[in-house]
Amino acid sequence: MRKLFYVILTVVILLFALAGCVGQSYPGANGGVNGSVNENPADLFEFTLDETADGYCIISADTSISGEVVVPDMYNDKPVIRIAERAFYNCKDISGVVLPDSITNIGASAFRSCSNLVSVELPENISQIGSDCFHGCVSLKNIDIPAGVLRIAERAFYECESLETISLSGGLLRIDSSAFRHGILGRQTQAQ
Repeated sequence: MRKLFYVILTVVILLFALAGCVGQSYPGANGGVNGSVNENPADLFEFTLDETADGYCIISADTSISGEVVVPDMYNDKPVIRIAERAFYNCKDISGVVLPDSITNIGASAFRSCSNLVSVELPENISQIGSDCFHGCVSLKNIDIPAGVLRIAERAFYECESLETISLSGGLLRIDSSAFRHGILGRQTQAQ
């Protein structure tokens, strides 16, 4: 009898825990995804609270999303402040990304291998473009580097072979090794 009681108690506790997790993964409705079959960002992004920065981080995105993605600027009445490492990794059907100015950090390989990504609107408040951030985004054509960016890390635009133009800000202090390697700009730079 005691064993049955503990089994039932364990099941009830697990159900409450799962209900709490489901509630935390719902991102709210600011922002949206254009061109996607499912327009609700709640089904597309997974968020986690960064209590030290008092905001949310997107830790992953559904790899089936397509079209232009507009990342929400708020979730649960707090700003979305960060895109985690590899959050959009291998989202091959994304054609564009619009990031709100609330984003202050984009992790390494955040958009790596998004092979149909053509355009990105970077937020004004980031200070660096992380390593391998857009590595393998072979369709990316143009990029505007915001004035606040001080550093473009290693391999940030590696294998971006369709890249035609880059607008650099006056505040840029450092471009690391292989940042544009195996792309059109990388080949031109090496040839000079």
